[in-house]
Amino acid sequence: MIALYDQYHDSSNIKIRVLLIEREAKDIYTDDWGDKLHESVCNIGSTTNFSNIEDNFMKLKALKDEALSQLINDFAKNRYVNPVDTKLIIKTLKKIDSNLCRPLYALFLTDAQIHGDNLLNWDRSHALKYVCEREQKRIEEYIQKGLERGSVVPAVHKKIFDACERFIVTATLSGGLDCKRAEEIASEDWKYLDNVIANMYGKNDTLSLLSAVGIIPTEVDCASERIPPLEPDLIGEYYCILWVKNMLKNELETKNRELLENVLDRALKNDLRAAAIVRDRIMRDFPDELQNNGDKIFGTIKIPNGVTTIEEKTFHVCSHLIEIHIPSGVDTIKRHAFFGCTNLTEIHIPDSVTTIKERSFYWCRSLTEIHIPNNITTIENEAFGECEQLAIVHLPNKNINIAKNAFPKHTKICIIP
Repeated sequence: MIALYDQYHDSSNIKIRVLLIEREAKDIYTDDWGDKLHESVCNIGSTTNFSNIEDNFMKLKALKDEALSQLINDFAKNRYVNPVDTKLIIKTLKKIDSNLCRPLYALFLTDAQIHGDNLLNWDRSHALKYVCEREQKRIEEYIQKGLERGSVVPAVHKKIFDACERFIVTATLSGGLDCKRAEEIASEDWKYLDNVIANMYGKNDTLSLLSAVGIIPTEVDCASERIPPLEPDLIGEYYCILWVKNMLKNELETKNRELLENVLDRALKNDLRAAAIVRDRIMRDFPDELQNNGDKIFGTIKIPNGVTTIEEKTFHVCSHLIEIHIPSGVDTIKRHAFFGCTNLTEIHIPDSVTTIKERSFYWCRSLTEIHIPNNITTIENEAFGECEQLAIVHLPNKNINIAKNAFPKHTKICIIP
């Protein structure tokens, strides 16, 4: 998106007629934005009670072929190119986005055809990969322009690009990243860029570099610099998948895996709830792309050290996550913290936890066994309610305040001597 904007934003007669619909209405109840949108429109606090949300809330319809053709041709004309194969573009669009035929993807496909790509056998992965590669190329070109006054050897140029990309992936995996926060949780990358700029221009100015390469939008006020996530959502998610794949296929896989774990940890430190939502969406949107341990990487969350409380709804309805590790130091798991994590098969609860609040693990229907920590004092009402496959719970041999219906009736309670 940014690459397309950069090329054409100074043409005053381009008409902007792109309707960006990233998520289908049937998925709206799983995301925070759905709650916020519904609350602002209907003045009701939740969308989860809507049994037929597409009929009651919004109905999305694809543009007709004539409208798509005009959009595609207008875009091509503003590129000063010969007419494109509109029929092939629309045919490909219907194959990769059959329900909505989103105009944004039509522009991506048009841009690809203009650049000489053959769309004949393209699927969704081809389209998303093309956009992600365009974004990478844009960053590389901007870095080159930003550093053209200095003498930078290729190896340093590559390190700068890698550091910038780690900021982008961190921001995308956590819904955006304030620069002050970036300086804290990614201090090594921040200091490295500071040193590069200082050696070239005599001053530490990573903010200017990030702005020069388009990672920080130039219109953002200086008091609130922020690295936004790559958008639309599907593009950002796919970019992160490609980044992970590139990290793991490299011959230096051991070192790269450390960097990978570091970036995943940064995103969780930045915003645990947002990072959980993004990871869950990646698992839902790209199951075919997450083979060869990709599902383990995105579906397993290791909550960072330093967290003392798992707040309400932190992992609410993250239904595609499969494993969560809670660090030592957490003492309270609040209500609805893991509500609706229906594919969660493993949860590691440390001995530091003393309280499991109401419905903390409600409807975690894939859990089969739970080990309650030694220091637990309270397990509240329906903490593990509707955990249909929970066969056994291991409890420490001590007095614990346990609500009568904390566990399903069929669950076997095993007291640890």
